[in-house]
Amino acid sequence: MSFLEACREEISLYRYDKYLLFSVSMAVLVIFILSANIFGDGVVRDLPIGVVDRDNSSVSRNLIRHINASATLRVKNIFPSTKEGVREMRNANIYALVVIPPNLEIDVKKGLSPTVSAFYNTQFVLVGRSISSNLMQVLTTFNGKISVLKTLYLGDKKISQAINESLPFNHQITPLFNLNFSYSKFLLVIIFPCIWQIFIVSTLILNFSAQRRKTSINLWLQRGAFGAFVAKLFIHQIFMFFWMLGFLAYFYGYLGWQMNGSFAYVVFAGYLTILASEAMACLIYFTSFDSARSLSMAAAYTAPSLAFAGITFPFSDMSPFAKFWNSLLPISHYINIQISQANYGLNISKTLPDILALLSLCLAFVVVLFVIRVLDLKKLGI
Repeated sequence: MSFLEACREEISLYRYDKYLLFSVSMAVLVIFILSANIFGDGVVRDLPIGVVDRDNSSVSRNLIRHINASATLRVKNIFPSTKEGVREMRNANIYALVVIPPNLEIDVKKGLSPTVSAFYNTQFVLVGRSISSNLMQVLTTFNGKISVLKTLYLGDKKISQAINESLPFNHQITPLFNLNFSYSKFLLVIIFPCIWQIFIVSTLILNFSAQRRKTSINLWLQRGAFGAFVAKLFIHQIFMFFWMLGFLAYFYGYLGWQMNGSFAYVVFAGYLTILASEAMACLIYFTSFDSARSLSMAAAYTAPSLAFAGITFPFSDMSPFAKFWNSLLPISHYINIQISQANYGLNISKTLPDILALLSLCLAFVVVLFVIRVLDLKKLGI
Protein backbone atom coordinates (compact mmCIF):
# COMPACT_ATOMS: atom_id res chain seq x y z
CA MET A 1 0.00 0.00 0.00
CA SER A 2 1.45 3.35 -1.06
CA PHE A 3 1.70 6.35 1.25
CA LEU A 4 -1.10 8.20 -0.57
CA GLU A 5 -3.40 5.18 -0.31
CA ALA A 6 -2.58 4.95 3.40
CA CYS A 7 -3.46 8.64 3.79
CA ARG A 8 -6.79 8.12 2.01
CA GLU A 9 -7.57 5.19 4.29
CA GLU A 10 -6.66 7.32 7.30
CA ILE A 11 -9.03 10.08 6.15
CA SER A 12 -11.77 7.47 5.74
CA LEU A 13 -11.17 6.46 9.37
CA TYR A 14 -12.05 9.99 10.50
CA ARG A 15 -15.20 9.80 8.40
CA TYR A 16 -16.00 6.41 9.93
CA ASP A 17 -15.63 7.63 13.53
CA LYS A 18 -17.44 10.95 13.92
CA TYR A 19 -16.43 11.21 17.57
CA LEU A 20 -12.76 11.02 16.56
CA LEU A 21 -13.32 13.73 13.95
CA PHE A 22 -15.07 15.89 16.55
CA SER A 23 -12.19 15.36 19.02
CA VAL A 24 -9.54 16.68 16.63
CA SER A 25 -11.64 19.58 15.37
CA MET A 26 -14.58 21.13 17.19
CA ALA A 27 -13.63 19.89 20.67
CA VAL A 28 -10.26 21.67 20.50
CA LEU A 29 -11.91 24.84 19.19
CA VAL A 30 -14.53 24.87 21.94
CA ILE A 31 -11.95 24.41 24.72
CA PHE A 32 -9.71 27.12 23.25
CA ILE A 33 -12.63 29.57 22.96
CA LEU A 34 -13.73 28.88 26.54
CA SER A 35 -10.18 29.41 27.83
CA ALA A 36 -9.80 32.62 25.85
CA ASN A 37 -13.10 33.98 27.19
CA ILE A 38 -12.23 33.11 30.78
CA PHE A 39 -8.69 34.52 30.77
CA GLY A 40 -8.81 36.94 27.83
CA ASP A 41 -9.44 40.13 29.82
CA GLY A 42 -6.02 39.85 31.40
CA VAL A 43 -6.58 42.25 34.30
CA VAL A 44 -8.35 41.61 37.59
CA ARG A 45 -10.99 44.30 38.21
CA ASP A 46 -13.52 45.25 40.89
CA LEU A 47 -12.59 42.63 43.47
CA PRO A 48 -15.17 42.95 46.28
CA ILE A 49 -13.73 43.90 49.67
CA GLY A 50 -15.24 45.11 52.95
CA VAL A 51 -14.33 47.93 55.31
CA VAL A 52 -14.86 48.31 59.03
CA ASP A 53 -14.76 52.06 59.75
CA ARG A 54 -14.34 52.42 63.52
CA ASP A 55 -13.41 56.08 63.24
CA ASN A 56 -16.09 57.49 60.89
CA SER A 57 -14.13 60.69 60.34
CA SER A 58 -13.33 62.74 57.23
CA VAL A 59 -9.90 61.07 57.04
CA SER A 60 -11.34 57.54 57.22
CA ARG A 61 -14.00 58.35 54.63
CA ASN A 62 -11.33 59.83 52.38
CA LEU A 63 -9.29 56.64 52.75
CA ILE A 64 -12.31 54.54 51.76
CA ARG A 65 -12.78 56.71 48.65
CA HIS A 66 -9.12 56.15 47.75
CA ILE A 67 -9.55 52.38 48.07
CA ASN A 68 -12.71 52.44 45.97
CA ALA A 69 -10.97 54.53 43.29
CA SER A 70 -8.61 51.63 42.54
CA ALA A 71 -9.60 49.78 39.37
CA THR A 72 -8.79 46.46 41.02
CA LEU A 73 -10.73 46.99 44.27
CA ARG A 74 -14.38 47.69 44.98
CA VAL A 75 -15.69 48.43 48.47
CA LYS A 76 -18.77 46.23 48.53
CA ASN A 77 -19.82 46.79 52.14
CA ILE A 78 -18.93 48.96 55.14
CA PHE A 79 -19.51 46.84 58.23
CA PRO A 80 -20.26 48.12 61.73
CA SER A 81 -18.02 45.47 63.33
CA THR A 82 -15.08 43.25 62.50
CA LYS A 83 -17.11 40.17 63.38
CA GLU A 84 -19.59 40.79 60.56
CA GLY A 85 -16.80 41.48 58.08
CA VAL A 86 -14.99 38.25 58.99
CA ARG A 87 -18.23 36.32 58.56
CA GLU A 88 -18.62 37.73 55.04
CA MET A 89 -15.04 36.72 54.24
CA ARG A 90 -15.67 33.17 55.42
CA ASN A 91 -18.78 33.04 53.23
CA ALA A 92 -16.59 34.15 50.26
CA ASN A 93 -18.75 37.24 49.68
CA ILE A 94 -15.68 39.46 49.95
CA TYR A 95 -12.00 38.73 49.37
CA ALA A 96 -10.54 41.16 51.90
CA LEU A 97 -11.43 43.20 54.96
CA VAL A 98 -9.87 46.57 55.83
CA VAL A 99 -10.20 47.66 59.45
CA ILE A 100 -9.79 51.37 60.14
CA PRO A 101 -8.98 51.95 63.84
CA PRO A 102 -10.82 54.40 66.11
CA ASN A 103 -9.32 57.88 66.55
CA LEU A 104 -7.57 57.65 63.17
CA GLU A 105 -8.01 61.34 62.39
CA ILE A 106 -7.01 62.45 65.91
CA ASP A 107 -3.88 60.28 65.90
CA VAL A 108 -2.88 61.55 62.47
CA LYS A 109 -3.19 65.16 63.63
CA LYS A 110 -1.13 64.39 66.73
CA GLY A 111 1.65 62.96 64.57
CA LEU A 112 1.11 59.41 65.80
CA SER A 113 1.15 56.37 63.51
CA PRO A 114 -2.21 54.59 63.71
CA THR A 115 -2.37 51.10 62.15
CA VAL A 116 -4.84 50.33 59.37
CA SER A 117 -5.22 46.54 59.27
CA ALA A 118 -6.11 44.47 56.24
CA PHE A 119 -7.01 40.79 56.04
CA TYR A 120 -7.25 39.04 52.69
CA ASN A 121 -7.96 35.54 51.43
CA THR A 122 -4.74 33.90 50.22
CA GLN A 123 -6.55 30.71 49.23
CA PHE A 124 -6.97 32.36 45.84
CA VAL A 125 -3.35 33.14 45.03
CA LEU A 126 -3.89 35.49 42.08
CA VAL A 127 -6.69 37.39 43.82
CA GLY A 128 -4.74 37.59 47.08
CA ARG A 129 -1.65 39.01 45.39
CA SER A 130 -3.69 41.54 43.42
CA ILE A 131 -5.47 42.75 46.57
CA SER A 132 -2.25 42.89 48.59
CA SER A 133 -0.30 44.90 46.02
CA ASN A 134 -3.16 47.31 45.29
CA LEU A 135 -3.94 47.92 48.97
CA MET A 136 -0.25 48.60 49.58
CA GLN A 137 -0.22 51.07 46.69
CA VAL A 138 -3.36 52.84 47.89
CA LEU A 139 -2.17 53.12 51.50
CA THR A 140 1.29 54.34 50.44
CA THR A 141 -0.24 57.01 48.21
CA PHE A 142 -2.66 58.08 50.93
CA ASN A 143 0.17 58.28 53.48
CA GLY A 144 2.18 60.43 51.10
CA LYS A 145 -0.70 62.86 50.61
CA ILE A 146 -1.27 63.22 54.36
CA SER A 147 2.44 63.79 54.94
CA VAL A 148 2.53 66.53 52.29
CA LEU A 149 -0.52 68.26 53.80
CA LYS A 150 1.03 68.15 57.30
CA THR A 151 4.26 69.66 55.99
CA LEU A 152 2.34 72.46 54.26
CA TYR A 153 0.29 73.12 57.41
CA LEU A 154 3.26 73.29 59.79
CA GLY A 155 5.52 75.49 57.70
CA ASP A 156 5.52 78.26 55.13
CA LYS A 157 6.60 76.12 52.21
CA LYS A 158 5.70 75.59 48.61
CA ILE A 159 4.03 72.39 47.44
CA SER A 160 7.21 71.18 45.69
CA GLN A 161 9.21 71.67 48.89
CA ALA A 162 6.58 69.85 50.94
CA ILE A 163 6.61 66.93 48.50
CA ASN A 164 10.40 66.75 48.62
CA GLU A 165 10.42 66.72 52.42
CA SER A 166 7.65 64.11 52.64
CA LEU A 167 9.12 61.96 49.87
CA PRO A 168 12.90 62.35 50.11
CA PHE A 169 13.52 60.17 47.07
CA ASN A 170 11.52 59.03 44.06
CA HIS A 171 11.53 55.49 42.79
CA GLN A 172 10.95 53.98 39.39
CA ILE A 173 10.02 50.30 39.16
CA THR A 174 9.71 49.15 35.56
CA PRO A 175 8.00 45.82 34.75
CA LEU A 176 9.56 43.90 31.88
CA PHE A 177 8.05 41.43 29.39
CA ASN A 178 4.51 41.91 30.77
CA LEU A 179 4.13 45.66 31.05
CA ASN A 180 0.39 45.66 31.79
CA PHE A 181 0.62 42.95 34.49
CA SER A 182 -1.75 40.90 32.34
CA TYR A 183 -2.39 37.51 33.84
CA SER A 184 -3.61 36.31 30.41
CA LYS A 185 -0.03 36.64 29.18
CA PHE A 186 1.05 34.58 32.17
CA LEU A 187 -1.69 31.92 32.02
CA LEU A 188 -2.74 31.58 28.37
CA VAL A 189 0.84 31.08 27.24
CA ILE A 190 0.87 27.82 29.22
CA ILE A 191 -2.83 26.84 29.28
CA PHE A 192 -3.24 26.68 25.49
CA PRO A 193 -0.13 24.53 24.88
CA CYS A 194 -1.04 22.22 27.79
CA ILE A 195 -4.55 21.72 26.40
CA TRP A 196 -3.00 21.16 22.98
CA GLN A 197 -0.69 18.45 24.32
CA ILE A 198 -3.61 16.69 26.03
CA PHE A 199 -5.47 16.59 22.70
CA ILE A 200 -2.40 15.36 20.79
CA VAL A 201 -1.94 12.38 23.09
CA SER A 202 -5.60 11.52 23.72
CA THR A 203 -6.82 11.87 20.12
CA LEU A 204 -4.05 9.63 18.77
CA ILE A 205 -5.04 6.96 21.30
CA LEU A 206 -8.67 7.40 20.19
CA ASN A 207 -7.43 7.01 16.62
CA PHE A 208 -5.82 3.64 17.40
CA SER A 209 -9.00 2.61 19.20
CA ALA A 210 -11.11 3.50 16.16
CA GLN A 211 -8.70 1.62 13.91
CA ARG A 212 -9.02 -1.46 16.08
CA ARG A 213 -12.83 -1.31 15.92
CA LYS A 214 -12.81 -0.85 12.14
CA THR A 215 -10.24 -3.36 10.91
CA SER A 216 -8.05 -4.45 13.87
CA ILE A 217 -4.53 -3.13 14.39
CA ASN A 218 -3.00 -6.33 13.04
CA LEU A 219 -4.85 -6.19 9.71
CA TRP A 220 -4.12 -2.49 9.36
CA LEU A 221 -0.37 -3.05 9.82
CA GLN A 222 -0.31 -6.02 7.43
CA ARG A 223 -1.07 -3.69 4.54
CA GLY A 224 2.31 -2.03 5.01
CA ALA A 225 3.31 -1.33 8.57
CA PHE A 226 5.69 1.55 8.00
CA GLY A 227 3.58 3.41 5.43
CA ALA A 228 0.35 2.91 7.40
CA PHE A 229 2.00 4.07 10.61
CA VAL A 230 3.55 7.18 9.04
CA ALA A 231 0.30 8.07 7.26
CA LYS A 232 -1.64 7.82 10.52
CA LEU A 233 0.81 10.15 12.25
CA PHE A 234 0.92 12.52 9.28
CA ILE A 235 -2.85 13.08 9.05
CA HIS A 236 -3.03 13.49 12.81
CA GLN A 237 -0.17 16.00 12.68
CA ILE A 238 -2.06 18.13 10.16
CA PHE A 239 -4.88 18.68 12.66
CA MET A 240 -2.54 19.35 15.58
CA PHE A 241 -0.23 21.61 13.54
CA PHE A 242 -3.25 23.67 12.50
CA TRP A 243 -4.27 24.20 16.13
CA MET A 244 -0.72 25.18 17.06
CA LEU A 245 -0.69 27.83 14.31
CA GLY A 246 -4.13 28.88 15.57
CA PHE A 247 -3.11 29.68 19.13
CA LEU A 248 0.17 31.27 18.00
CA ALA A 249 -1.81 33.51 15.63
CA TYR A 250 -4.13 34.36 18.53
CA PHE A 251 -1.18 35.25 20.79
CA TYR A 252 1.02 37.20 18.40
CA GLY A 253 -1.59 38.37 15.93
CA TYR A 254 -4.97 39.02 17.54
CA LEU A 255 -3.70 39.85 21.06
CA GLY A 256 -0.69 41.69 19.65
CA TRP A 257 1.91 40.09 21.90
CA GLN A 258 5.45 40.89 20.86
CA MET A 259 7.64 38.23 19.27
CA ASN A 260 11.23 39.26 19.92
CA GLY A 261 12.80 36.11 18.48
CA SER A 262 12.26 33.72 15.60
CA PHE A 263 8.66 32.76 14.92
CA ALA A 264 9.81 30.05 12.51
CA TYR A 265 11.92 28.48 15.24
CA VAL A 266 8.91 28.39 17.58
CA VAL A 267 6.87 26.68 14.83
CA PHE A 268 9.68 24.17 14.30
CA ALA A 269 9.78 23.45 18.05
CA GLY A 270 6.00 23.05 17.95
CA TYR A 271 6.27 20.40 15.24
CA LEU A 272 8.87 18.52 17.29
CA THR A 273 6.46 18.74 20.24
CA ILE A 274 3.75 17.11 18.14
CA LEU A 275 6.16 14.32 17.18
CA ALA A 276 7.32 13.79 20.76
CA SER A 277 3.73 13.78 22.09
CA GLU A 278 2.68 11.31 19.40
CA ALA A 279 5.62 9.10 20.34
CA MET A 280 4.52 9.07 23.97
CA ALA A 281 0.90 8.37 22.92
CA CYS A 282 2.05 5.41 20.83
CA LEU A 283 4.17 4.14 23.70
CA ILE A 284 1.20 4.35 26.07
CA TYR A 285 -1.17 2.56 23.69
CA PHE A 286 1.18 -0.16 22.46
CA THR A 287 2.20 -1.14 25.97
CA SER A 288 -1.39 -1.68 27.10
CA PHE A 289 -3.46 -2.30 23.91
CA ASP A 290 -6.51 -1.19 25.85
CA SER A 291 -8.26 2.07 25.00
CA ALA A 292 -9.71 2.84 28.42
CA ARG A 293 -6.47 2.01 30.22
CA SER A 294 -4.45 3.99 27.68
CA LEU A 295 -6.65 7.07 28.07
CA SER A 296 -6.32 6.82 31.85
CA MET A 297 -2.55 6.63 31.54
CA ALA A 298 -2.58 9.55 29.10
CA ALA A 299 -4.61 11.61 31.56
CA ALA A 300 -2.19 10.82 34.37
CA TYR A 301 0.72 11.74 32.10
CA THR A 302 -0.56 14.99 30.55
CA ALA A 303 -3.06 16.42 33.06
CA PRO A 304 -0.39 17.66 35.55
CA SER A 305 1.40 19.56 32.76
CA LEU A 306 0.25 22.92 34.09
CA ALA A 307 1.90 22.24 37.45
CA PHE A 308 5.08 20.60 36.14
CA ALA A 309 5.79 22.85 33.15
CA GLY A 310 7.91 25.23 35.24
CA ILE A 311 5.83 28.40 34.74
CA THR A 312 3.26 28.44 37.54
CA PHE A 313 5.89 27.02 39.89
CA PRO A 314 9.62 27.75 39.38
CA PHE A 315 11.59 24.83 37.95
CA SER A 316 14.58 25.61 40.20
CA ASP A 317 12.46 25.03 43.34
CA MET A 318 10.94 21.74 42.17
CA SER A 319 11.68 18.44 43.87
CA PRO A 320 13.82 15.88 41.98
CA PHE A 321 10.70 13.90 41.01
CA ALA A 322 8.97 17.04 39.70
CA LYS A 323 12.03 17.91 37.63
CA PHE A 324 12.08 14.36 36.26
CA TRP A 325 8.40 14.59 35.31
CA ASN A 326 9.04 17.98 33.75
CA SER A 327 11.70 16.41 31.52
CA LEU A 328 9.20 13.76 30.33
CA LEU A 329 6.64 16.34 29.19
CA PRO A 330 7.20 17.58 25.62
CA ILE A 331 5.18 20.70 26.36
CA SER A 332 7.57 21.87 29.10
CA HIS A 333 10.42 22.01 26.56
CA TYR A 334 8.20 23.71 23.99
CA ILE A 335 7.08 26.39 26.45
CA ASN A 336 10.70 27.10 27.37
CA ILE A 337 11.47 27.67 23.69
CA GLN A 338 8.36 29.77 23.04
CA ILE A 339 8.98 32.07 26.02
CA SER A 340 12.72 32.36 25.33
CA GLN A 341 11.99 33.45 21.76
CA ALA A 342 8.88 35.58 22.30
CA ASN A 343 9.95 37.41 25.48
CA TYR A 344 13.73 37.43 25.41
CA GLY A 345 14.73 36.81 21.80
CA LEU A 346 17.48 34.44 22.93
CA ASN A 347 19.98 32.95 20.54
CA ILE A 348 18.75 29.62 19.21
CA SER A 349 21.79 27.86 20.65
CA LYS A 350 20.54 28.65 24.18
CA THR A 351 17.51 26.40 23.67
CA LEU A 352 19.30 23.49 22.00
CA PRO A 353 18.96 21.38 25.19
CA ASP A 354 15.17 21.63 24.86
CA ILE A 355 15.34 20.65 21.18
CA LEU A 356 17.51 17.65 22.07
CA ALA A 357 15.08 16.71 24.84
CA LEU A 358 12.18 16.71 22.35
CA LEU A 359 14.19 14.59 19.92
CA SER A 360 15.08 12.13 22.70
CA LEU A 361 11.38 11.72 23.56
CA CYS A 362 10.79 10.78 19.91
CA LEU A 363 12.92 7.69 20.54
CA ALA A 364 9.77 6.18 22.05
CA PHE A 365 8.87 5.35 18.42
CA VAL A 366 11.74 2.84 18.44
CA VAL A 367 10.21 1.03 21.41
CA VAL A 368 6.82 1.00 19.70
CA LEU A 369 8.21 -0.44 16.47
CA PHE A 370 10.03 -3.09 18.51
CA VAL A 371 6.78 -4.04 20.28
CA ILE A 372 4.92 -4.26 16.96
CA ARG A 373 7.65 -6.43 15.47
CA VAL A 374 8.06 -8.79 18.43
CA LEU A 375 4.47 -9.33 19.58
CA ASP A 376 2.03 -11.45 17.63
CA LEU A 377 -0.86 -8.99 17.43
CA LYS A 378 -3.13 -11.48 15.67
CA LYS A 379 -2.74 -14.01 18.48
CA LEU A 380 -3.45 -11.27 20.99
CA GLY A 381 -6.63 -10.39 19.12
CA ILE A 382 -5.54 -6.81 18.48
